[in-house]
Amino acid sequence: VVNAVKLMSSVDGRSEDRKIYLQLLDQAGKQEGMVLQFASQELCDDYEVVMKSVQRTGSALKHASARLQANRRVVLEAVRQDGRALQFASQFLRSDHAVVLEALENTGEALLYASPKLRADREIVLAAIRRDPRALQHASEDLRADRQLVLHAVQTLGSAIVCASRQLRADRALVLEAVRHEGRALMNASADLRADPEVVLEAIKQDGMALQFAASHLQASRIFVLKAVRQDGAALSRASLDLRQDPEVVLAAVKQRGDAIQYALPQLQGNRPFVIQAVKRYGRALCSVAPKFRSDREVVMQAVKQDGMVLAVASQELRSDREIVEEAVRQNGLALQFASLHLRGDKTLAELAVSNNELARMYFVKNPAPYTLAWTIPAKKKAPGGKAWVKALHKPL
Repeated sequence: VVNAVKLMSSVDGRSEDRKIYLQLLDQAGKQEGMVLQFASQELCDDYEVVMKSVQRTGSALKHASARLQANRRVVLEAVRQDGRALQFASQFLRSDHAVVLEALENTGEALLYASPKLRADREIVLAAIRRDPRALQHASEDLRADRQLVLHAVQTLGSAIVCASRQLRADRALVLEAVRHEGRALMNASADLRADPEVVLEAIKQDGMALQFAASHLQASRIFVLKAVRQDGAALSRASLDLRQDPEVVLAAVKQRGDAIQYALPQLQGNRPFVIQAVKRYGRALCSVAPKFRSDREVVMQAVKQDGMVLAVASQELRSDREIVEEAVRQNGLALQFASLHLRGDKTLAELAVSNNELARMYFVKNPAPYTLAWTIPAKKKAPGGKAWVKALHKPL
């Protein structure tokens, strides 16, 4: 590309320069057609040069002369390579049925650049949404109110309902079809349908997080919230405050997605029986509950049985507890790295860890006995009581 740019900056349209340019395009990669922007006006108006350029990069049509932007063959070649090149075609060709259809074969986005007349053409719009349902947004207002076209779009992409007319976003059957394919399409439904139990139920079956778009009274419904969190535990974040402290609801969320415990209210995160149940389902829940449980032996034991790596957040005292460390490395050998220095030197524990994960070998300490190196730092001023400072360093041998 750099060499091409340097070359074209000096091209003035002479026959020898034209020959060099054509040779360059023959040898160039797919994206090299854009060097047309550096060509002279004469070359930008040269049919063969422009044709070879758009065959490599459709958007090179942007730099062609107005005469060639109105040339049907050139434009067809350009949109065949990149449908969005339609925006650089002449107004006449942007109204050409065959040219626009060719562009839509490449990308539905090309509908944006078609003439208003063709954006109101049912055949054209149907071709666009078959390629990309989101192209419905570029259709005329009348076609965005066409039920069959909108139905075709939402059956492929539920969220395309956002492009439909307000009247169709209140069409119960149409919205049901949309949320069955994409639960979060509920966000674009009318207020009445977001309060419709059947519509909301279909939405949360497909995506639990669609609960966030339901009416507030459904977010406070235990039945609906349970269904939502069983599909996606994170939906707990959208439940009412009362349900975020309901043990059954929160445990259902944690079972589906362990980190959902972070959305439980603090009083539940501090409830010991609940925390034990939570860490049994998801050991890393220990990271989100009240800090006091990191020193609770029973809680930590249950947590490391489910996920040995949770040993990392246990208290220093419990990381020195042989039984807890043994359970942790049995579940995940790499948990050995979080054990106390003394236990990292325990050969039995190390063998257990390595049998689980060979990489645990790197965390074994052959001689964990610390030594103390003490010395007195001379001080001009004595500390209270006349004693000099003494500093001790503890390092593994």
